Amino acid sequence: DTYPDQIGAYVIADARRTNLMLATLESIYSHAPPSTSSGARGGTTAPVPPPIELAMSLTRSVTLMPLLVASAESFVIPSIERYFRQSASDSIVLAVLSIVGSIVGHADERLQAVHMNTSFVATTLRKGFLEPYGITVFNALHRFVTNTSEAVLTEVPAAKKDRTTSHNPMRVSPKIWKDVVLLASALPEYIRGGNVSSEVLDTNMAQLLEIALNFARSPVCATDHASADMAADTIEAIVRHAPKIHPTTHFRKLVHLFNVVTAPVARTVLCSALKIAVTKIEGLTDLATMLQLQAVARGVA
Repeated sequence: DTYPDQIGAYVIADARRTNLMLATLESIYSHAPPSTSSGARGGTTAPVPPPIELAMSLTRSVTLMPLLVASAESFVIPSIERYFRQSASDSIVLAVLSIVGSIVGHADERLQAVHMNTSFVATTLRKGFLEPYGITVFNALHRFVTNTSEAVLTEVPAAKKDRTTSHNPMRVSPKIWKDVVLLASALPEYIRGGNVSSEVLDTNMAQLLEIALNFARSPVCATDHASADMAADTIEAIVRHAPKIHPTTHFRKLVHLFNVVTAPVARTVLCSALKIAVTKIEGLTDLATMLQLQAVARGVA
């Protein structure tokens, strides 16, 4: 962390040093403590495991980022899969979000070639990391959201519950939940095509949207404007990235949110989401129906 550029240039310039670094990373991963198998989440101050700390260090300098690509299959991806799970502490979750966020943020930056035993062509993080391994990261994020949001999927809408008994229906803080969902919703842009099934991606994105819509209808969002704002932000982000919106499962629920969400900022964001959603409604070929839905969107917004 102290001299990342200098260290990166020193390591990558020589094949022997590069291979030694990769072997060291693999050794650290293989000797690292296993992730807890408990269903309960760890404390927010639990230490970040060495593999995650090292992976995070590789994202702090463009000079070191080629090692993310070179060690993706043997170190980075296995580390994320091992430690990023429902029982992970807040510190681990935030560290993994930092890693993936940095990779996405530098997706198209040209990286220096890494010279190993076999020639390694200069690439970008989009081509070298996100396209081949992004689906694994997306699945990990999606699994984390669904596992920590089980109560949201069965939560009684706010309009039917006593608003004085509101609680957070998720097993993580709304802020962390929002950050995970926002990152997950942005990843499909980088991994569509190739060997990745668009149908599976669309199904998982639809489930994320359903969770976000249900959370917005929960009692905590009815009584806490900050939570309602977070829910609206995630809905708008997912709608923006989703290729299609189901007319009843999603669009109708989105319209009905205006009956329960009172936070002014959240309502403004939901208006934006509604305007985007009406252009992506799935399976509508009837012009009259489309015009009717557009009129509903305009009327609500």
